[in-house]
Amino acid sequence: MSFDLKELINDESRFFTLPELAMKINAIVNDPEGTFEDLAEVISSDVGLSVHLLKIVNSGLYNFHEPIETITHAISIVGMSQLRDLALGSIIINKFKGLPEESISMKSFWEHSIATGIASQTLAIYKQEINPERFYMAGLLHEIGRIVLCFKFHTEIEKIIQRCASETKSTHNIEREILGFDHCLVGEALLESWKLPKSQQEVVLYHHAPLESKEYRVEASIVHFGDIFAHILCLGNSGEHYTPPISIHAWNKLGIPIAMIPTILGRVEERYNDLISNYFY
Repeated sequence: MSFDLKELINDESRFFTLPELAMKINAIVNDPEGTFEDLAEVISSDVGLSVHLLKIVNSGLYNFHEPIETITHAISIVGMSQLRDLALGSIIINKFKGLPEESISMKSFWEHSIATGIASQTLAIYKQEINPERFYMAGLLHEIGRIVLCFKFHTEIEKIIQRCASETKSTHNIEREILGFDHCLVGEALLESWKLPKSQQEVVLYHHAPLESKEYRVEASIVHFGDIFAHILCLGNSGEHYTPPISIHAWNKLGIPIAMIPTILGRVEERYNDLISNYFY
């Protein structure tokens, strides 16, 4: 099947366009003259989002010693880019959570995505990456292309699901055979249309093959294993019937001892359980 990915994303319904609030938030963070106050004012204009973000920053995802009571305080502690990521993630989940569920459970999909975000951030902490919080957003959006495919190619997705149930191939490989492209390519195109950072685009594109990334192999490797760990812990379901193949070379690139995996898994599950009950708004 031949299809223009940009045409797929920018269709007449504009269903996959970011909501205006998200675009305003993104524009402020990308503006060199954007301020904490500007960002706080825009976020605070949506009461539901503001309450939701305060729940997240006061959860085990951050473990701050003192409660964060205002959006301005949250920005000053977390940073503009990180709060932007949390806000966009929340808006995106809220936008897509009501999609028809013939092909995939959206609640289970987002539970898996949130778990992958938490696992990616946790791995980044153990690897001692700078600003490990940025990996949360990358993990959260790693499978976003699946939503587009489920929305646009219902008949083909049913065939893909049937083949995944009877074969041991990964879903993205069967997607390529039937559609000519996979959710990774679609996800990259979607994030590009949203003007999200190039690093996040590449992570989405290469999360199943992290060492193929040209500039962000470490980031892609972290999210690759964030996805694997979410599968191991059975936190949500992205639509995969099996845990995706593991890249041992990608694990070696992280330099984290294998003996640390049980500790990391325990930490991921603990943080997930603390966060998930307050996530959907």
